[in-house]
Amino acid sequence: WRKNYNLKSKAPFGLYVFNQEADNLFNHKLKRSKESPYDFYSKDSLKSAHNILIINKEYDIESRNKVLKQVYKGSNALLIGDWVLSDYFDTLRIHIQNFYNDSSTLLSFTDTTRNAKMNIDKLPNYRGFYMLKDRNHEYLGKVEVKGADSYFSNFVKVSYGKGAFYIHADPMILTNYYLLQVGNEKYVEQVFSYLPHDKHTIWFIDNQVMVDESPMRFILQHPALRYAWYCMLIGMLAF
Repeated sequence: WRKNYNLKSKAPFGLYVFNQEADNLFNHKLKRSKESPYDFYSKDSLKSAHNILIINKEYDIESRNKVLKQVYKGSNALLIGDWVLSDYFDTLRIHIQNFYNDSSTLLSFTDTTRNAKMNIDKLPNYRGFYMLKDRNHEYLGKVEVKGADSYFSNFVKVSYGKGAFYIHADPMILTNYYLLQVGNEKYVEQVFSYLPHDKHTIWFIDNQVMVDESPMRFILQHPALRYAWYCMLIGMLAF
């Protein structure tokens, strides 16, 4: 039940199901890039406007500037994540904060014509946005917390130059656990419907995201666990 957001992981909070369905979701106009936005746009400058997708991944400031430049020229970027996207927040004049609660959350849209909803009952993030008053800002989605009298926004649009950023605060909506529940796919489809589907989409996944998150790899990548594992093996052999 660890939130790994790994494309190959079939664990509850992996992205295996979403990765399998992503091509259909984008009308087979999706390109996965293992490069950072900086490396990609430094050698492959797309002249036409396109869509950019980044899921719970933090890049260096050079990559962030490349994405900002592409959106300013007319592309649209969908960023799905929480604190890892904080580098963009100051530039776009939005802020994210925690809303502490022990109950499940119900995700919906401010646009009443989009009637899909998703109930987050396992490890919800309880994170949302508040923005400075700006004509470039628009609330698109909200979170209703069970037992609370008010709601907060978890999905916003920020116009930037000729393009726009669409930022969703909860990557849990894309995980295996929630996508395999009947009806939840409609909510995800409506989130992605804000991107122009007649344009190509670049999904920056990079090599780190594609690495298999097996339990053995998790142990070996942490020094304390790795030494404990070696000591146990040596002890068993000595015994």
